[in-house]
Amino acid sequence: MTEHLKILLHNFGLLHVTIHTLEEKRSKYKKISLKDYDESLGELLPGEPALIVKISKEGKSEIIDYDGTKINISKEYDTKNIKILELPEDEFYFFEAFRLGIHNLEQEIPSFIHDMWIFHSYGLFEFYLMKILKSRFQIHPKLISGNKTLTTNDLLEAESREELLEKFIDLEVRDLLFLPINGTLARMRDKLGFKKLNSNHDSQIRKISLIRNCLAHNGGYVSEKLANEFSTEFKLDAKLNINIKLVYEVINSVRKFAYEIDKIFESINKYAP
Repeated sequence: MTEHLKILLHNFGLLHVTIHTLEEKRSKYKKISLKDYDESLGELLPGEPALIVKISKEGKSEIIDYDGTKINISKEYDTKNIKILELPEDEFYFFEAFRLGIHNLEQEIPSFIHDMWIFHSYGLFEFYLMKILKSRFQIHPKLISGNKTLTTNDLLEAESREELLEKFIDLEVRDLLFLPINGTLARMRDKLGFKKLNSNHDSQIRKISLIRNCLAHNGGYVSEKLANEFSTEFKLDAKLNINIKLVYEVINSVRKFAYEIDKIFESINKYAP
């Protein structure tokens, strides 16, 4: 097993246990709105401090004394314990999301967190693939295609043949990873010695890559490519339903595929290409 795969599996393990821990810590109580939660707290108790956050008319950030704003307090309450935090309008709406966010985290993990896990999982896989491809070219540089060009500055600034070679390798790997994942895998099988790489994972990995692209570039909505290639699962322009089940599916699918790549890589690098 390569060090690249060990790092990938370590990161996936950390990601998996983080997801599991956060899921297990969700509140078991009935979900209520933030407004219902606030009303359930009742009146401020005597001596209980309170902070009211408002938009500043002057656009300044400052803490001032209570101004008589109508809130639910008992008659005997000492209003000296109430302060007002005035914020510029942009800061107010940014701050307002904190309470809603904390409340939602107590009830369920927000959907965008699932999106981030998918995005991060595939990003870890791409980084692993980049390392594997670089290692393949470093061990067998004759595999580099003959159509790569460098600038005059690249040639003048390079201190050695090895440094120039690294530049060519970086260009080759960049071009490979710029392809759709199915194109990258086809090139690996046809040109780089990965002929025995099992194709059973290809469709799943392609689907995951398209989901990632929808999250990154299409606002989380199904793109034409995803809808066309996986029409039984996805409808064009529908909002992607990213849930915890899919997150675990992505992690497991990608790590198993990376393991297959790793075994082939170690096998073919024992011999000349």
